[in-house]
Amino acid sequence: MTIRYKHLELVNLLFCYTPVFLFLWGWCRWMVSIPLTALILYMFFRYYRTEGKQVLYEESFTIHRKVWYPVMIGAAALAIALDYGGMFVNLNTFGDYLRNGAAPQDLARYDWPVIYDDAATPSMLTYYLGFYLFPGLVGKIFGSPILAEISLGIVGYIGMLLLFVNIIRLVNAQSVKAQFGAILAYLGFGGMLVFLQLVTFAFHPDVQLGQPHWFVFGSLQYRSTLVSLRWAFPQYYVPITCLILLYTHRGERKYYAMWVLPALLCGTWAFTMLVMYAIGDYIMTSVRDRKVHLDILSWQNIACAAIGLLMLTYLLGCWAVDATDNMQFQLITDMKYYLISYWPFCLFMFGFYFMLIWKETKKDDFFYLTLVFLCLLPFMRAGKYNDWVMGTSMPALFMLSIYCIRFMINKPTETKAKRRWVILIACLVLNVYYPLHELNTKYHYTGMPTRSMRIYSDQEGKTFQLGGRTYSIDLGWRTYFTNYNYEESFFYKHIARR
Repeated sequence: MTIRYKHLELVNLLFCYTPVFLFLWGWCRWMVSIPLTALILYMFFRYYRTEGKQVLYEESFTIHRKVWYPVMIGAAALAIALDYGGMFVNLNTFGDYLRNGAAPQDLARYDWPVIYDDAATPSMLTYYLGFYLFPGLVGKIFGSPILAEISLGIVGYIGMLLLFVNIIRLVNAQSVKAQFGAILAYLGFGGMLVFLQLVTFAFHPDVQLGQPHWFVFGSLQYRSTLVSLRWAFPQYYVPITCLILLYTHRGERKYYAMWVLPALLCGTWAFTMLVMYAIGDYIMTSVRDRKVHLDILSWQNIACAAIGLLMLTYLLGCWAVDATDNMQFQLITDMKYYLISYWPFCLFMFGFYFMLIWKETKKDDFFYLTLVFLCLLPFMRAGKYNDWVMGTSMPALFMLSIYCIRFMINKPTETKAKRRWVILIACLVLNVYYPLHELNTKYHYTGMPTRSMRIYSDQEGKTFQLGGRTYSIDLGWRTYFTNYNYEESFFYKHIARR
């Protein structure tokens, strides 16, 4: 099957910007949504009439039929497994799963913007809604919250299939073996912490072996691909697709914000990393060519920044009112953390990969940015479970996987390079341990209870009712997605529909 670059890019843009348009028209007043929609469409038109012509949009690449049909079936099976295994099961860690399962249902049940005015304490739904808006709209149109959840799985499948196609293009995999290998290597990508954990276990028997995203010191939480997909696929597909657009259009600095903007509605932390990539690439390019200094101040970037600020007035509404100490940034200064945990973690999680592929990717600015970001992220901490590191590391680890896969499918001829290639293959194969362990995780609950973003808790917040059952848990995370003082927020006063 032959795919043209321009067609793939249009699909990427449609996938990323559909949530933006739904948010503007479903949550904002017409006096806001109409001009901003027209502005975005005009930016697209200007781009493809000017800079877009310089890109080889008439070029194409081929995905072999022997690859395409198994990939379609495999993506569907994997999407169902990740969706069912992550959203509808395992209430032992219900916080993330409950919210992801509840968002499309509440979007289908309530008017937009979602206001829980039937509760004892009215509140407004404030969450990363980007990936849930289309499923919620489907459920609202047909009057079926369950259909909204089914639509969420379908959109997840589309996102996964689109991601596979983009990966084949990025790594330039041409043969059947290379295309299969690229997808399998991506799904199995993760760090080599198993070796470090085995060594650490000899000195610290309390280390939980086989837990790749919970490291022993400092809660260093860089996750493998499948772990990210299982825990947070609604916060993964759109930001990664935006990263692909940014990477394939690097150098077109006047439009950097246009490629990055949609990620904001799907995950603040991943969006932060994309902004860091854009700024970092601009700085590295401007050092070599001072003529590009004013590109970052283009009207396109300024307009997208203004739209992003509008979205932030919604996303930050609950945090500004109900923020807890867990959401504050903290600089880690513990020397034990650096000496015992940080350096081994960096070496085994990503450092060894960089040493193996450095010679083949040293001319790529994003390669150095990825290394710098992965080294710096652990110095900051935010969120009860260090959400900052988990969220921001996803785009960087994706870029690292792309570099490794490129080297893997292009077998070198030089003797020394062959040795590095063999070592890289061995490391990638051993790393599959983590995804296999994740897929083998035991599920503690196998039902599909009624989910709602509103949780009816007792006065002390120690128990809550869900699906007719009573659970005991600390509900401190409730404030992350509900704004109990929404009537005083700027978004509700000046932007939200009434």
